[in-house]
Amino acid sequence: MRRQFAIIAVGLFVLGALGAATGADAARRPARTITLYDRDNYEGYKRVFNGTVWNLDTFNFSNETHSLKAVGYWEICSGVNFRGVCKVVRGDLPDLNPINMSSRISSVRPIDPPPPAPPVRRAR
Repeated sequence: MRRQFAIIAVGLFVLGALGAATGADAARRPARTITLYDRDNYEGYKRVFNGTVWNLDTFNFSNETHSLKAVGYWEICSGVNFRGVCKVVRGDLPDLNPINMSSRISSVRPIDPPPPAPPVRRAR
């Protein structure tokens, strides 16, 4: 009976340690959110999302975005269900005209960061 108790106690300790490590890892990663604004320079009506949105029309916000703030990497697309023209964004974009996406966003989703570029090799 003591041996079973010891095994269960060790198992719970290991699970607790794993949970703590996972929680610590999650605490180091910033939450991925995207805030969409219906006017330039982060003005006007805004919507905040932290996950995949297949169709912004569901939130009455399709083709309304003029500026955005993205924490982490996000894919934004002109069509619903991630069709049409898609771009990867992160950071603050006070005007979406330079990337030709103003009033064109219909779906958004968080994505993993792109892999680093391979090192440039110089010719000898």
